[in-house]
Amino acid sequence: MRILGTLRKQVRVRAPWAPVGGVSMSFESTAVFRLSDNALSVSLEEEAVILNLSADRYFGVRGAARHLLDGLRDGMTVQAMADEMQRRYDVTPEAAHRDLEAVLPKLIAADIVTRVV
Repeated sequence: MRILGTLRKQVRVRAPWAPVGGVSMSFESTAVFRLSDNALSVSLEEEAVILNLSADRYFGVRGAARHLLDGLRDGMTVQAMADEMQRRYDVTPEAAHRDLEAVLPKLIAADIVTRVV
């Protein structure tokens, strides 16, 4: 069961992060990510809406990805994100890292999240 929410694109164009053969990236635990300077986000009850200012596109984020947005405003390591997911959703470290490795490339491709270190 996947614990990370979905990243839904709310425009007509095909998402730039469409899966290619189910490939995911691997990130070291000390890698730091933060929201892109081009991303403006607003948290709602069950969803966050993120506007990519440079592309004039907006996205809806639900689930664990929504809960990580507050930390990503200041920057978070992959390990801190995994720890937060484990605490909030009572999942194994492996499941948390696996889901992060699946969603981070999508957030990077959409220019919502950037790698700092």
